[in-house]
Amino acid sequence: IYAASETPIAGVDGSLVASEVKAATKAQVVYEPDLRKMRDAVGTEILPGDTVVVMGAGSIARVSQSLAENLKIYEELRGLVSPQTVLKRFEPMSKRTTMKVGGYAMLWVEPGNDEDVAAISAYAKRQGVPLTVVGRGSNLIVYDRGISGITLHPAGPHFERMVFKDGKIEAGAGVRLKKMVMAARKLEWGGLEHLEGIPGDVGGALKMNAGAMGKSTYDAVESVRFVDSSGRLREATPAEMGVSYRRCQAMDGSIALSAVFKTHPSKLAEIDAKLKEYEKKRWSSQPAKPSSGCIFKNTPTVPAGKLLDELKLKGLRFGDAVVSDVHGNFIVNAGKATAADVLQLIALIKERVRSARGLELETEVIVLGDEQKFNI
Repeated sequence: IYAASETPIAGVDGSLVASEVKAATKAQVVYEPDLRKMRDAVGTEILPGDTVVVMGAGSIARVSQSLAENLKIYEELRGLVSPQTVLKRFEPMSKRTTMKVGGYAMLWVEPGNDEDVAAISAYAKRQGVPLTVVGRGSNLIVYDRGISGITLHPAGPHFERMVFKDGKIEAGAGVRLKKMVMAARKLEWGGLEHLEGIPGDVGGALKMNAGAMGKSTYDAVESVRFVDSSGRLREATPAEMGVSYRRCQAMDGSIALSAVFKTHPSKLAEIDAKLKEYEKKRWSSQPAKPSSGCIFKNTPTVPAGKLLDELKLKGLRFGDAVVSDVHGNFIVNAGKATAADVLQLIALIKERVRSARGLELETEVIVLGDEQKFNI
């Protein structure tokens, strides 16, 4: 309904029109007042060759404009990349993150090779299209309104390959960390055991210097191959990349393609002993429900989990987002949590810690996508 300058009529809105049309025609009618949700609903339904008719004036036009822009990018990318590249429109991010929250990625791309990544990166920069890189989604929260532009997910045969030579493993960005560790175990190569329990892939671990059991990803990395922010293929060593706690400066705006991991000879029994020790520690201190791993970075004076435990914040809840009773630095999805629930709980925890201890907690988890107040 377009009211122009007239005063709105009480009780008359789009839902009334929808119900009347449905009653008169028996047609399938859906009323959606949120333009972003409307755009996403239409976007998930349309197929090649379909015609979408948008009638009305004012803000409704933004729905058709957004859909048209998305289709334009899709077609241009299809002509730019290799046939092995997978392109999907309106991919639900709740299925792509371990927390199981988040809206749609407008354009989901799984590149076929390194050159595809470079081409997509250069295209995004040239056209001013937002480019987001997502791995296995294990340390990630995506806003409920999803991700605009291009979401790049290195996966498939090229990015899941491993090459073993002279005690070193060259692993693609899409290789699961657990798979790499177990492959090294078969060869009796040690030094990677601390990565086994991280539920992510090589690319994500390189991006944020993921760690566990007192060690970090780059402790075992010899070199990294990546596409930098200008779309160029590069290779560098950790010493050249500005590596620090839960961060790698060179990965800001860059896309990891692969890395060479260094190992050392180790007896199978020694490797298994470490894996068993780490597994026991992990299962006794980490929740089984959907989560994004550790939410906060440790403070200089006290681990974040211990701090939240001391403040008796376990069990603190907002919607279906709950501070785990197993580990205070984990927030779990106890049912149908939304990203908004999780983010509100994070804000509440920060405020409680600030008030009680005067400390500013910094999030370790990465938050991606379009914020709640979004104008198509």
